[in-house]
Amino acid sequence: MCVADTSIVARWHLNNPPYVERSLSVRDDYVAGRINLIGPDNLAVEVVGAIRQAVSARYISASVGERHVEDFWQWNIDLVDTKPLILPAYRLSIRLGCSFYDAIYLVLAESHNLPFIHADRNLKNALNGRFAQELWIEDYRFG
Repeated sequence: MCVADTSIVARWHLNNPPYVERSLSVRDDYVAGRINLIGPDNLAVEVVGAIRQAVSARYISASVGERHVEDFWQWNIDLVDTKPLILPAYRLSIRLGCSFYDAIYLVLAESHNLPFIHADRNLKNALNGRFAQELWIEDYRFG
């Protein structure tokens, strides 16, 4: 089981480089049942926000974006309530110097003792090896 970041799941819909191939291998392993994925409940909002941003940038059409939004729910990623994660995420974001939103994923991974898989270079730089559960997309080797 892994905590999946928006930087992975959004690429399933948008195929935006870099790390598309690796992100799709996470998806393929999830679909095949080789791994299970969870995320904070704001994962849905962030993925849909990324899809909306792609529509604004004219990378995809609004109708294609709508299909991607509908498809997101078909993945059935277990979403965890963020309310109990908020204060610990705030504290962790201060300690690690990362965004509060990223820290929600980190606290979820930490509290469940799970790998946190992501493809966010800025977050990788902010963590700088200081988060034990971090699984950088280039190090992903499940399937």
